Amino acid sequence: MKITILFFATLRDKFGKEKTVKLNRNSTRLIEVISKVDGLKEEIVEGGSIKKMYKILVNGINVEFLDKLDTLVRDGDEICIFPPAGGG
Repeated sequence: MKITILFFATLRDKFGKEKTVKLNRNSTRLIEVISKVDGLKEEIVEGGSIKKMYKILVNGINVEFLDKLDTLVRDGDEICIFPPAGGG
């Protein structure tokens, strides 16, 4: 299966605009996909939870309203990761 991860704002500088993760399964947990991108888990996960400043969407739905890092993802799904936004 192929999952696309899109990065926004400052995360683009670190990881690029997008990454495609390929796995030999029909579905897997979000944390397993995140772990396949070098440095991403360390950036956005702390103590087994998503750091509060980051927002992660799977197919447009905030994973906080799903199963967080245990959210199931399937072939063709799109993950969007947003870092904290500055303003003023």
